[in-house]
Amino acid sequence: MKARQLPPVVRHRYGLLFLVLFAILLAACAPEEPVDPPPANDIDIEFTLRTDRQNGDLVFVGVGDAIDGEVNPTLVVAAGERVRLNLINGDGMQHNIAIRELNLASSYISSRDAETWLDFETDTPQTLNYWCDVPGHAEAGMEGEIIVE
Repeated sequence: MKARQLPPVVRHRYGLLFLVLFAILLAACAPEEPVDPPPANDIDIEFTLRTDRQNGDLVFVGVGDAIDGEVNPTLVVAAGERVRLNLINGDGMQHNIAIRELNLASSYISSRDAETWLDFETDTPQTLNYWCDVPGHAEAGMEGEIIVE
Protein backbone atom coordinates (compact mmCIF):
# COMPACT_ATOMS: atom_id res chain seq x y z
CA MET A 1 0.00 0.00 0.00
CA LYS A 2 1.16 3.47 -0.79
CA ALA A 3 1.17 6.05 2.04
CA ARG A 4 -1.13 8.98 1.40
CA GLN A 5 0.59 12.37 1.36
CA LEU A 6 -1.06 15.57 2.43
CA PRO A 7 -1.53 18.19 -0.27
CA PRO A 8 1.14 20.94 -0.24
CA VAL A 9 -1.38 23.57 0.96
CA VAL A 10 -2.25 21.49 4.05
CA ARG A 11 1.43 20.73 4.78
CA HIS A 12 2.15 24.47 4.54
CA ARG A 13 -0.66 25.28 7.00
CA TYR A 14 0.60 22.67 9.49
CA GLY A 15 4.10 24.07 9.18
CA LEU A 16 2.83 27.60 9.75
CA LEU A 17 0.79 26.45 12.76
CA PHE A 18 3.88 24.76 14.20
CA LEU A 19 5.94 27.95 13.79
CA VAL A 20 3.26 30.09 15.46
CA LEU A 21 2.95 27.70 18.41
CA PHE A 22 6.74 27.53 18.73
CA ALA A 23 6.97 31.34 18.76
CA ILE A 24 4.31 31.55 21.50
CA LEU A 25 6.13 28.95 23.58
CA LEU A 26 9.43 30.75 23.10
CA ALA A 27 7.92 34.09 24.14
CA ALA A 28 6.40 32.51 27.25
CA CYS A 29 9.80 31.15 28.29
CA ALA A 30 11.69 34.39 27.69
CA PRO A 31 13.05 36.07 30.82
CA GLU A 32 11.05 38.97 32.12
CA GLU A 33 12.47 42.43 31.69
CA PRO A 34 12.85 44.06 35.10
CA VAL A 35 10.52 46.99 35.53
CA ASP A 36 11.19 49.57 38.20
CA PRO A 37 8.17 50.85 40.09
CA PRO A 38 7.35 54.52 39.82
CA PRO A 39 8.98 56.77 42.44
CA ALA A 40 7.50 56.38 45.90
CA ASN A 41 7.32 60.15 46.49
CA ASP A 42 3.56 60.09 46.98
CA ILE A 43 3.43 56.74 48.84
CA ASP A 44 2.58 56.94 52.55
CA ILE A 45 3.12 53.28 53.48
CA GLU A 46 4.77 50.37 51.68
CA PHE A 47 4.64 46.61 52.26
CA THR A 48 6.74 43.92 50.59
CA LEU A 49 5.56 40.33 50.18
CA ARG A 50 7.43 37.34 48.74
CA THR A 51 5.71 34.32 47.21
CA ASP A 52 6.59 30.95 48.73
CA ARG A 53 5.46 27.37 49.27
CA GLN A 54 5.02 26.19 52.83
CA ASN A 55 3.63 22.83 53.92
CA GLY A 56 2.21 22.25 50.44
CA ASP A 57 0.44 25.62 50.37
CA LEU A 58 1.17 28.67 48.22
CA VAL A 59 1.58 31.73 50.44
CA PHE A 60 2.67 35.34 50.67
CA VAL A 61 5.41 35.96 53.25
CA GLY A 62 6.04 39.42 54.69
CA VAL A 63 9.46 40.97 54.07
CA GLY A 64 10.85 43.56 56.50
CA ASP A 65 9.51 45.63 59.35
CA ALA A 66 6.64 44.34 61.50
CA ILE A 67 5.46 41.75 58.92
CA ASP A 68 8.86 40.08 58.38
CA GLY A 69 8.40 36.32 58.09
CA GLU A 70 4.63 36.40 58.63
CA VAL A 71 2.60 34.17 56.34
CA ASN A 72 -0.22 36.04 54.59
CA PRO A 73 0.20 38.97 56.98
CA THR A 74 -2.68 41.26 57.85
CA LEU A 75 -1.73 44.71 56.59
CA VAL A 76 -3.05 47.70 58.53
CA VAL A 77 -3.29 51.15 56.93
CA ALA A 78 -5.05 54.41 57.71
CA ALA A 79 -7.91 55.61 55.53
CA GLY A 80 -6.62 58.11 52.97
CA GLU A 81 -3.05 56.75 52.93
CA ARG A 82 -1.49 56.01 49.56
CA VAL A 83 -0.33 52.37 49.80
CA ARG A 84 2.17 50.38 47.72
CA LEU A 85 2.24 46.58 47.79
CA ASN A 86 5.50 45.17 46.39
CA LEU A 87 5.56 41.52 45.34
CA ILE A 88 8.73 39.47 44.87
CA ASN A 89 8.49 36.10 43.13
CA GLY A 90 10.17 33.61 45.46
CA ASP A 91 9.27 30.36 43.73
CA GLY A 92 9.43 30.91 39.96
CA MET A 93 5.71 30.26 39.39
CA GLN A 94 3.37 32.80 37.78
CA HIS A 95 1.88 35.20 40.36
CA ASN A 96 0.43 38.65 40.83
CA ILE A 97 -1.28 40.53 43.64
CA ALA A 98 -4.85 41.77 43.41
CA ILE A 99 -7.42 43.48 45.62
CA ARG A 100 -10.89 42.09 44.96
CA GLU A 101 -12.94 44.95 46.39
CA LEU A 102 -11.06 47.65 44.47
CA ASN A 103 -10.90 45.64 41.25
CA LEU A 104 -7.13 46.22 41.05
CA ALA A 105 -4.36 43.85 40.05
CA SER A 106 -0.62 44.06 39.45
CA SER A 107 1.09 42.66 36.38
CA TYR A 108 1.98 38.95 36.38
CA ILE A 109 5.49 37.78 37.19
CA SER A 110 6.85 34.29 36.66
CA SER A 111 10.64 34.40 37.05
CA ARG A 112 12.29 33.87 40.42
CA ASP A 113 13.13 37.24 42.04
CA ALA A 114 11.00 39.17 39.51
CA GLU A 115 9.05 42.03 41.09
CA THR A 116 5.76 43.79 40.56
CA TRP A 117 3.73 46.28 42.59
CA LEU A 118 0.27 47.63 43.16
CA ASP A 119 -0.57 51.14 44.40
CA PHE A 120 -3.94 52.08 45.86
CA GLU A 121 -5.73 54.50 48.12
CA THR A 122 -9.09 54.32 49.85
CA ASP A 123 -10.79 56.82 52.13
CA THR A 124 -13.29 54.30 53.48
CA PRO A 125 -12.52 52.26 56.63
CA GLN A 126 -13.03 48.63 55.57
CA THR A 127 -11.43 45.22 55.30
CA LEU A 128 -10.00 44.42 51.87
CA ASN A 129 -8.76 41.07 50.60
CA TYR A 130 -5.48 40.73 48.72
CA TRP A 131 -4.81 37.57 46.75
CA CYS A 132 -3.05 36.02 43.77
CA ASP A 133 -5.59 35.81 40.96
CA VAL A 134 -3.81 33.04 39.04
CA PRO A 135 -6.47 30.29 38.94
CA GLY A 136 -6.20 28.03 41.99
CA HIS A 137 -3.62 30.10 43.87
CA ALA A 138 -6.00 31.81 46.33
CA GLU A 139 -7.59 28.43 47.02
CA ALA A 140 -4.08 27.06 47.65
CA GLY A 141 -3.50 29.71 50.33
CA MET A 142 -2.38 32.92 48.62
CA GLU A 143 -4.65 35.47 50.26
CA GLY A 144 -4.67 37.89 53.15
CA GLU A 145 -6.39 40.97 54.53
CA ILE A 146 -5.79 44.70 54.46
CA ILE A 147 -7.51 46.55 57.29
CA VAL A 148 -8.21 50.19 56.47
CA GLU A 149 -8.84 52.08 59.73
